[in-house]
Amino acid sequence: MLDIQVLSEAKKSLGYRWEYWTATVAMIRDNPLWGCGPGGFQDRYAAYKLPQASEMVADPHNFILELAATAGCPALLLGGLAIVEWLRRVLGGTKASAAATDSTAASSGHSTDATTTVVWPVYQGAIAGVPLGFVASFVAGYVPDLALLFAAVPAAILVLVLLDPWFRAGRCPALLLVLPLMGLAVNLLAAGSLSFPGVIQTWWILGACALNLAAGSGSVTGASNTKAPRVVWAALAASGL
Repeated sequence: MLDIQVLSEAKKSLGYRWEYWTATVAMIRDNPLWGCGPGGFQDRYAAYKLPQASEMVADPHNFILELAATAGCPALLLGGLAIVEWLRRVLGGTKASAAATDSTAASSGHSTDATTTVVWPVYQGAIAGVPLGFVASFVAGYVPDLALLFAAVPAAILVLVLLDPWFRAGRCPALLLVLPLMGLAVNLLAAGSLSFPGVIQTWWILGACALNLAAGSGSVTGASNTKAPRVVWAALAASGL
């Protein structure tokens, strides 16, 4: 169901962010080399806050501006170069891995032997994550919605059952992890990121996994099901966007 209020309030929300970004650009202009230091944005922001702005934010709600404001423009440049290098390695490694797989299959005259992955740690982590997540929620002062639990857990179990053959003998392409990373990057252009470890940690984990898969270690190729099912692409696309 479409929430009309979300659309009607979008212009106001963008206006607030424009105020944050305008003040942050002025802050960067005065401290282009070193920034204000990690954790120092909110204290420094008070001197640049626009008169009409009503909120004292802890970050500019834009990861590019946040990096420049807290660590300086040289750090932003190095961060951009690191992302470019990461993309080069992931995309280059993906092409090389695909070429090597095709070459091996062609020379041997048959598909690559299926390798069964030990999947029980995946299931154990998924099962343990539910009660641990509830405990963490109460510790953080957030009471989880039990209705969501009753709806989400059966759906998650169904997805695990449907994907079990792929878990055991499938291959996870690195590009499958790049998709949610791209969606997360778009989201962080208007949301807090670097100052929230729980948010930016997802970026680091997915990035490391994609780089690892592109390098050829950690990927398991099966003979019967070497491509990720469409449901995986759809799920990761939805989670990233």
